[in-house]
Amino acid sequence: MDHPPFLRERSPSDLAYYSPQLRAPPVRPSPASTAPTSTNGNPNSSVKSRPVSPLSSEESLELPPVSVPASLATRGISCLKISHKSRKRVTLRIDRSRFVFSWQQAQWKPSKLIGASKVHEISVHDVRQVIHRADAAIYREEHNLSNDIESRWITIRYFHRRKARAKSLHIVADTDTDADAIYTALQQLQAIHDQLSQNLLLPDNGHECALAKHYQADLAVLVTSPTSDSLAPKASERLSFDRICQYADSLNINLPPQTLRPVYDKVAGDPTRGLTIAEFKQFVAVLKRRPDIHQLFTSLTASKSLSRDEFAHFVNDIQHEHLHPDRITRMYNRFAVDGVFGEDSLNEFLLSRYSKPLAIVDAGETPYYSHPLNEYYISSSHNTYLMGRQVVGDSSIEAYIRALQRGCKCVEIDIWDPPSDGDEEPIVSHGRTFTTLISLSNVLRTIRQYAFVTSPWPLILSLEVHCSVNRQVKVAELIHDILDELLVSKPIVEDSVVLPSPMDLKHKILIKVKKGTISEKLSEQPAHSLPPTSPAEGSSFFSMFSTSDSVTTSSFSEDGTSDTRRSSTGSLFRRNRKTKVKIDHRLGSLGVYLSGLKFTNFSLPESKTFNHCFSLSEKSFDNMLKDDEKRYAIDKHNRKYFMRIYPSQMRVKSSNFIPIRYWAHGAQMVATNWQTYDAGQQINESLFAAANHQGYVLKPDSLRKPLLKSSKIVITRQPTMQTVKLRLMVIGAHHLVRSRETATSNPYVTLEVFGGEVRPDCELLRTAIVHNNGFNPLWNQRFEVDIDTVYPQFVFIRLSVVNSDGDHLMGQTMMNLSHMKRGFRYLSLCDGLGEELLHSRLFIRLHSVLPSVQSFTKG
Repeated sequence: MDHPPFLRERSPSDLAYYSPQLRAPPVRPSPASTAPTSTNGNPNSSVKSRPVSPLSSEESLELPPVSVPASLATRGISCLKISHKSRKRVTLRIDRSRFVFSWQQAQWKPSKLIGASKVHEISVHDVRQVIHRADAAIYREEHNLSNDIESRWITIRYFHRRKARAKSLHIVADTDTDADAIYTALQQLQAIHDQLSQNLLLPDNGHECALAKHYQADLAVLVTSPTSDSLAPKASERLSFDRICQYADSLNINLPPQTLRPVYDKVAGDPTRGLTIAEFKQFVAVLKRRPDIHQLFTSLTASKSLSRDEFAHFVNDIQHEHLHPDRITRMYNRFAVDGVFGEDSLNEFLLSRYSKPLAIVDAGETPYYSHPLNEYYISSSHNTYLMGRQVVGDSSIEAYIRALQRGCKCVEIDIWDPPSDGDEEPIVSHGRTFTTLISLSNVLRTIRQYAFVTSPWPLILSLEVHCSVNRQVKVAELIHDILDELLVSKPIVEDSVVLPSPMDLKHKILIKVKKGTISEKLSEQPAHSLPPTSPAEGSSFFSMFSTSDSVTTSSFSEDGTSDTRRSSTGSLFRRNRKTKVKIDHRLGSLGVYLSGLKFTNFSLPESKTFNHCFSLSEKSFDNMLKDDEKRYAIDKHNRKYFMRIYPSQMRVKSSNFIPIRYWAHGAQMVATNWQTYDAGQQINESLFAAANHQGYVLKPDSLRKPLLKSSKIVITRQPTMQTVKLRLMVIGAHHLVRSRETATSNPYVTLEVFGGEVRPDCELLRTAIVHNNGFNPLWNQRFEVDIDTVYPQFVFIRLSVVNSDGDHLMGQTMMNLSHMKRGFRYLSLCDGLGEELLHSRLFIRLHSVLPSVQSFTKG
């Protein structure tokens, strides 16, 4: 039998790595898709969900109808577009044949100099959520608009490709009928687009289908099955090879014409006559065939169908799942078609939830979530309200929504006095910077709505209070009124000195806040505590850091102090240079299980209260680790009490540290900037992926057991280095997204290691380049990597698919080795912002990771 490169015998020692035994001993959400999310925990609410399943090449394509009113498809529907800056009348249109919606400013009077108004187009592929009516109330309230328009309000959250960031379009239709028509059409178009993309009948890369008018009608027939005879092609109409190449390009089939031509000739029979629509579907089906899956399948069986015993051998001995025979039988029957378990069945099994690459914590495992809170790593966010940089950027409820939907369980709220003395409600912003402002009540309502969309485990609100004492009373009132029954305002067990467990606090919200005392007098002169929301006209960003006194600059720490420079006007800030905000007891008493405490040392009595929490900057923590005694004290403290680590204030671009060392010393809440998807944030999300992004990961047993006095010698001496031996094969990929900057796809894969040092002879970790194939490239590249590390449980690898033409990222994934399963696995890929690329995947085989390190997935 001719084995594929990743199974072919090379030497006796290699055979055990590459090849499963060729015969068994005698005797899509199906494919991974974005999890449906809901704005209120109800899976039927108006939030986009994309469960899709692949169709075999023999199945007919049955598509739901798309209800796009003629008014919306042709002349468009007039709406009011809402933003913080303006209200504009726009015309909204939906083009179902191209799967795009667009808007254009209405009542625009073009001139020779200005021309017509710009048309803004968004692919349905880039739509993340469509939110309607009451589910979108938080967006309407953020813009201070009456609930009278609630039934006509629609929020469309989408990915803006040119600006490479998430955005929201808020529109108010003129009538309820128009609003329902827009919402329904977008929802239906999303459903069809996802089904077709899964079956490779549409592009999944967000690029516009730039189809010439002479064959747009054909695509309309292909994807929307219109009843209008005027759209249907004539029976004699066929698709030439040139038009097929255009279709293939728009379908994200990144193969050159010289590769497509033999397939076309074989399907067409007579190459001069062209393809019918049915033959075009057959053409796509041929291209969908996976040589890597074919090679794996033929290595497992000599027949056209895998037997039940051969499947059991594959699952238990190659995939190392070790499942009960009855469960294997049920799985076999689920994927077999009419009793035949063919290549498609094997591929669908590998794509399914039964073959995930990570060992996932079962949410039903009660013991796992029954430990005290301090024994968990908790997914935490720093400056949650920011969408971008710390100094100039937007503060928005969008940032809270995104963090909560991605599994964050500790969000930060910086609370300040409003810019006007006449305003009563405190605001949320990044202090004295040029970031925008949002109301505290809107933030709290957003948190209440989204707090438990990913899991029922408790959410922590980390309050940084900078407002005056009288407004702190208002803060406490808003928290009580809005969070209501979700709020933990008193101990659940009186007189207990043990922290409750996540199981005890299901669907509850905890407050982390200082009880605090004042050490230096806070000036009661109110003055405006914030600058204008945007720079003065003519000023520059860089002037903020000038040494002159013409602007005010500030630095903040999480102990409540601030260091400010007074502006030349003397009107913005009239506080002492060093101030410490006094916390009103009505607000401070809400820190029932997380009472913020300024760090002095670990010996004071207050450092041993069961519910205290130290907050340290990365710089302070790093400095403490340099001292053996302090390092031991940290490790001892974090086995019983809370600690939160946050990024340095010098990270003005909201970059992230690598969180590994902080977890390794037991810090429960290591807060990262979720608005920046760099290596630090990717590692952070990867740790919590083992808990299915539910926000709580049980710390290793070695970091939970109390330290004995004899342990001090071990901790204070030089840590012991261990070697992790990684054996990994990168086999191939499929349906990669083309780079916007280039028309060709020449992908290669890089392997990066975090949490350890790779041996010098393994520094260059990348595959060869596969030229002109972003559709189903094969590498069959074996990596044998020795990693020296102090923390074997915190070794992470990042696999990145890169287009060699410009070195543009095509997709990436970060994974914790201690979570990864052995065997053949599909790895979902994300773009540079952390958004999952629905159908782009890497296909790998993980043979082993040595030494065997303790997983976080057991209680």
